[in-house]
Amino acid sequence: AHKFWSSKTAPGLEAIVRAISVLQPGRMNTFSAGKYEKSNHIEPHDDRAYADVFVEGGVTLKCSRDIAVIYYLTKDWTSSDGGQLIDI
Repeated sequence: AHKFWSSKTAPGLEAIVRAISVLQPGRMNTFSAGKYEKSNHIEPHDDRAYADVFVEGGVTLKCSRDIAVIYYLTKDWTSSDGGQLIDI
């Protein structure tokens, strides 16, 4: 199962969105965080997939992710524990 928080509900995520806005000015920025616990997983996927985003004035933009980051927070985690990113 995939556990998910949006930038509107997880503490501290709004500050991350602001920081990304400084690094990529003039871009539409969003941020999401996923939490995976023991036996959770996500299917192989393409982070570059395009999606329609609806903005002000009824305009639809075709958007894609430019940056994806994985940050492991598990204490004493090693790759032998599994769960590491495999970039295909």
